Amino acid sequence: MFVRMPGPDALKRLAMDVSRRFLDDGCTNHAAALTYTTLFAIVPMLTVTYSMLSAIPSFQGTGERIQEFVFAYFMPSAGEAVSNWLSEFSRQARNLTVLGMAFLLVTALMMLRTIDVAINRIFRATARRRPVTSFLLYWAILTLGPLLLGLGFVTTSYITTMKMLADAYAMIGAERWFLRVLPFLLSTAAFTLLYMAVPNRRVRLKYAVIGGLVTAFLFEVAKGGFTLFLSMSPTYEFIYGAFAAVPIFLVWVYLSWLLVLLGAVIVHSLACVQPVGNGLSLPPGLAILAILSVFVQRFAKGKPAGLIHVHAAGWKLGQDTWDACTEWLLKEKLICTTSRGGMMLAQLPSSIETAALLERFPWPLPSRTMLEQVRGDQWPPWFARLLERLSEVQREQAAILSGDLEMLFRGEASESDGQKS
Repeated sequence: MFVRMPGPDALKRLAMDVSRRFLDDGCTNHAAALTYTTLFAIVPMLTVTYSMLSAIPSFQGTGERIQEFVFAYFMPSAGEAVSNWLSEFSRQARNLTVLGMAFLLVTALMMLRTIDVAINRIFRATARRRPVTSFLLYWAILTLGPLLLGLGFVTTSYITTMKMLADAYAMIGAERWFLRVLPFLLSTAAFTLLYMAVPNRRVRLKYAVIGGLVTAFLFEVAKGGFTLFLSMSPTYEFIYGAFAAVPIFLVWVYLSWLLVLLGAVIVHSLACVQPVGNGLSLPPGLAILAILSVFVQRFAKGKPAGLIHVHAAGWKLGQDTWDACTEWLLKEKLICTTSRGGMMLAQLPSSIETAALLERFPWPLPSRTMLEQVRGDQWPPWFARLLERLSEVQREQAAILSGDLEMLFRGEASESDGQKS
């Protein structure tokens, strides 16, 4: 399932791509917006979690344990004070009227919507979910998320209290190791699920797992560094006194969202820079024709096409190239989106004139040098014929424009001399 370990050059290229995308996608602004939204949504989210878990007798008291776990693992200092405040706020929120609970629910949905928009922008997901689909996704997160967390905690507690396993753990000293590794595994699974479910496009599992692992590891590093910084520089406590937990909490929430968005950028960059196939990379003017060939083949079967089908056909195209080409094809109404979010050819192949299509391309046709670089036996017959025809066009163009600049401007110079005389 996992990719081969890349070399130093590939890692350097990936790091540069991640840093560029992180800045270009405005991740710092998205993290600030998510921090602001978190202030309003965290109490509603806790209230929904408590309500869902308290409805099941087996999960009684699990909500408090989940909150303690989250703040102990993700909040490095001042977490106890903030946790107590939020617990008190959520207990008061459970006494609200129906209208008040509806407002809290809308606030929680707004936070999920903000996360959805930020991550889909990172993944260049141009097609938007239908409102009903988005609502069902958010509702599933709000309802199934707490239940799955509660189930995980109950299962873990049951396993660790079994006498046979407890004796085995004590014998090999694995209980402490298990309790240390479990939070890391749970956070990795949560980040992986986030990067798989939220983007409105197909994300390969191996990339999502890598992104989840990296994000969970960065959380561990950031937590240790943040705790060390606070212990060595107690400025917040000196200035704010008893309220020092509030700015510390805000800074940590902002840093946490930065790491979550960085993980999303890593997942998307892995899909973009991951080489596919054995041939050379294609320039956009040829890549879009390769994509169209896959759309035509899938159209004949009455099925949509995706990047996975382009890869299956042997074309070495990254996510960025696919995004740019399909965005233009959608704009020109050559392809269309299906009701399930896929894409299909929107016109009969026989109704699309090749020469007119090439003139509409936003990318120039490849030069003779580029054509020589991509020439080879690995291409399908139609592509080899296309390369030959494009080479003929380049030769005819070179013949028509043959000569030097003196010959090119000679007529204009003679005409100017005639006008002066």
